[in-house]
Amino acid sequence: MGGGLSVFRKILFWVHLGAGLSAGLVVLVMALTGMTMAFEPQILEAVERNVRKVEVPEGASRMNLDELAVIAAGTVKHARPAGFTVRSEADRSVVINFGKNGGAVYMNPYTGAVLGGESRTHDFLHQAEDIHRRLAWKDKGKAVTGAANTVMLFLVISGLYLWWPRNWHWNSLKAVLLFNPRLEGKQRDWNWHNAIGFWCLPMLLVTTLSGLIMSYSWANTLLFRLAGSDPPPPQKREAAAEPGGKSAEQTAPEAARAPLEILFSNAARKSAGWQSISFRLPQKPGAPATALILERPNFGYPKARSQVSLNAVTGDEVKWEPYTSHSRGRVWRAWARYLHTGEALAFPGQLLAFVGAAGAVMLVWTGFAMSWRRFFKKGENRFKAGSQPVLAEGEKACV
Repeated sequence: MGGGLSVFRKILFWVHLGAGLSAGLVVLVMALTGMTMAFEPQILEAVERNVRKVEVPEGASRMNLDELAVIAAGTVKHARPAGFTVRSEADRSVVINFGKNGGAVYMNPYTGAVLGGESRTHDFLHQAEDIHRRLAWKDKGKAVTGAANTVMLFLVISGLYLWWPRNWHWNSLKAVLLFNPRLEGKQRDWNWHNAIGFWCLPMLLVTTLSGLIMSYSWANTLLFRLAGSDPPPPQKREAAAEPGGKSAEQTAPEAARAPLEILFSNAARKSAGWQSISFRLPQKPGAPATALILERPNFGYPKARSQVSLNAVTGDEVKWEPYTSHSRGRVWRAWARYLHTGEALAFPGQLLAFVGAAGAVMLVWTGFAMSWRRFFKKGENRFKAGSQPVLAEGEKACV
């Protein structure tokens, strides 16, 4: 029995090593961008505070949204509003969105002053997200990052098995649990790889499992099935760009539309405790205007959002989907999304997500470092005198 386990451990070690080397660079990119985005809400709030917040004049009231949209459109050439966002706080600006090419314009809702557009930091974080999700390579990149996430999940699980001490006494445990600052070279990398892998294991499991759900439709469907809910229908692909480089969003004809103020008022009436309302205006005739309504913070439901669809011409309600009506599968899917970023647990969750991503960076680094010494520096002394004894071959790999 013991010999069989030893053979299995060695085989698993080499599979673990090969998988880590094959997916390591992509995992490293995803981990670095994940660290960058961990505190994105707080970073943007600080960087864009001059355009996001306004002074509230005494006795003043908000301007009509349609007037604000006309003023904002004067700053963006060859574009028309694709949406807008209004927050409930009196000192917050109104955001008029002009789609992918036009960006967004922040407006003072009391004076109509144009406060500016999205910052370079906003653009940088948006690019980091694109790299994180698909390596800035559209559908092909998404397949690569999905595969790398799957490999990382295998590394986490197999690493736990390889990390597991054969002898549960303190000397064995502290070698794989605690950082030893006196170590150097290969022994230091081995110690860091084990200790970081153990302490980051919970965060890495959450990140990779939730990433699996967001990467593959079968995993998303499985989540809904486990929750006892019908999975959502497959999403339709967006229309491709038309000849000449113009997208459907740019070429859709201007249709009669209800005033933005009416659309907003009808949506606001659906929720007495709304925190923000973000409208997506139709770009095709006959399509509804859709509003995402973010409710007040609710720790029983991450980022509780309701959705209402309105007739874009009359402003009448077409469909109302309060977050309380969401199926269990949809609730679980929302938790997966915000557990992945840590936002489900507010700042402590974001901090854990950052630590997990930083841990993944160090695991890739130490894994590559040990592999380099194994394959290209075979003559190097494996451990210095007085250090921990050399462990069996299969015990050198961990998470």
